[in-house]
Parts: sequence; C-alpha cells; structure tokens
Amino acid sequence: MSVGIDCGTMFLVGARREGETIQYTSQRNCFLTIDEGNDVEDMLTSAGAKLIKMGDKLNVLGEDAIVFSNLLSSFGTNKAKLKRPMKDGLLNSQEETSAIAILQVLVEGVIGKPTEEGEICVFSCPSNPLNSDKNNVFHQAMFKQILSKIGYTPIPVNEALAVIYAENPKMGDGDAIMPMSGISISLGAGQINVCMSVRGYPVIEFSLVGSGDYIDEQVSVLSGKPVSIVTKTKEKNLDFNNVNYDDIVIAGLDIHYTDLLTNIIKRFSEKFSESGKVYDYPIEIVVTGGTAKPNGFEAKFKSILSSMDLPFEVKDVRMSGDMLKTVSKGCLIKALQEQKKVVGK
Repeated sequence: MSVGIDCGTMFLVGARREGETIQYTSQRNCFLTIDEGNDVEDMLTSAGAKLIKMGDKLNVLGEDAIVFSNLLSSFGTNKAKLKRPMKDGLLNSQEETSAIAILQVLVEGVIGKPTEEGEICVFSCPSNPLNSDKNNVFHQAMFKQILSKIGYTPIPVNEALAVIYAENPKMGDGDAIMPMSGISISLGAGQINVCMSVRGYPVIEFSLVGSGDYIDEQVSVLSGKPVSIVTKTKEKNLDFNNVNYDDIVIAGLDIHYTDLLTNIIKRFSEKFSESGKVYDYPIEIVVTGGTAKPNGFEAKFKSILSSMDLPFEVKDVRMSGDMLKTVSKGCLIKALQEQKKVVGK
C-alpha cells in the first residue's frame, strides 16, 4: 500500500487507492490560536473541533478554525487571528514554533496512520524559487520528519512534476508519441511551480513566489479593502470574460493576474532558451491550482500566451481535472511506482 499527499499552503489533500478507485481527503491548512479556558475548550470539544494545546494556548485546526474565527468576528472581536503553518509554499517562519506540531496533527488527520509498517508516502514539494532567497531544504526535511514520526517512509516529489504524473500530457504523433511529456504549471496560494518533462523526466523545474495570496494582498493595498474581502470577491465574482473595471477590486485582480501570467510565461521561455533544447513537436501545457479557478482563466491564459514571442510551439493549453486533487493524485501515482520497486526487490 502507499499514499500521496499534496502539502499546499491553503489545503492538505491526501490520496489513497482503494480497489479500482482513488479516495481523497482534504483539510484546510490553517489554525486559530486562542487563550485556554475550560468553557471554551469544553464547547469546542463537544462540537467535535480538532484541537491541540501548546502551553497556555489552545489551537483550533483546519476547517474548525475558519468556522470559529467567523463566529468570533460576528461578535465583533478580532483577538483571534487565523494563521497558516505554511506561507509562500514553505513552512511559515513566523509561526515556526507551532507550525511543525500543528502540521503533524493536520497531516495525520488527512492521511491517517500507515496501513503497514513503513508505508510509502510521496509528498509534494516546491522547487526553489527564482525570485526569492528562500529554498526548500528545511521545508522538505521537516515534512520528511513529520511523516516519519507518523510512521511513513517519506519520498518528496516536485509539485509540478506530480501534475505531469496525474495529467499525462503527450508530445509527438503516430508511433512517436511520448507520454508524460509536456509543461505543467501549478498555481497555488503561495507559489507557482513550473515543470517541463520528457517521458516523466524533468528537464526544466522552477518556482516563483507571489501567487494567489500575493495578488490578494496587493489588491487589498490598492483598494483599501480587507484581504478577506478581496479573496471572497476573487472566488465568487471574478470572471475574466466579463471584467467590470468600475469595480476597483475586480479591476485590480485582472491587472495583477495579467502581470502574473505574463511573468510566468516569460520566465519559462528564458529557462527554455537557456536549456538549448530543440523539440520536433509542439508542446502541451497543463494548468492547475486554486489560483487558476476563476471563470475565464483558460481563455485569458491562452490570450496572453498567443501575444508573446515564444521559443517553442504550443500544441494546446488545458486545465487539469479536479484542481484540488490533481497534485495529490500525481503523488499517489509516484507512490505506487515506488511501491512496485520495493515489491520487485
């Protein structure tokens, strides 16, 4: 047996094969820290909330943290602020003391205990970003430690490469079709991860800090609206096929998305040119991630792509299946491959 987990800034998503189907489990990757009190703890416990005590503080985890945060806001208090154990696709250094302990509880809640000793768990990990001094060494090591403590044998996989495994883009035609060959772009809340693969082997990999969360923060500054309002507007009302430029939030979102997508394509084109590779066939692009969810995103991406001078030919652009599940599915596929190697020894 084996399992895959997408360790995203916004969501943790687990994938496990049961028979001929894949079972997915997800949890919000967030927590709420409040002062410990018997009445509060009793109320949350009776409501079935996921809790963890740290010193004299009580941490409410996952979806329960959002529910309780909204409840406190409705009473006019802002003392309890929603936090995330991850930021920009990596462990949140501002919450490092609590982040690791909280992540272990959240991760175990998503994938459970191993079904056998040393069960393989493949987890997603970002590439090192081009536009930041941050790297994934500590992040990857800590997730290995978390999974090992739960009882798994942890194996990291690049997030964008996991998308390749899940979506299987192809290059070539006729008898020369190459599976697992194409470009994947995963637009998460914290980072954008990009990979070009040929037959499942990554030839270009990189990430960029500044994705969905960054856009929300920038639009919040220019509009004067709280980040939560900007995020809600993005999720509920943003439609790139019908942008209302009289709405400063919608206009700001559209402008920042244009800048983001242009920069992604530009950075990939630079990396492609630096590689010196020449391919005889057009390349398929697969896009996924929560930041790619707004209506009209695919058309907007294609429009920007077609307006740029590219060092390669594009076969097609398509969105992945269920965007919340794509990376975890790819992690599971990799885990099953690793399991076969173990069984075959």
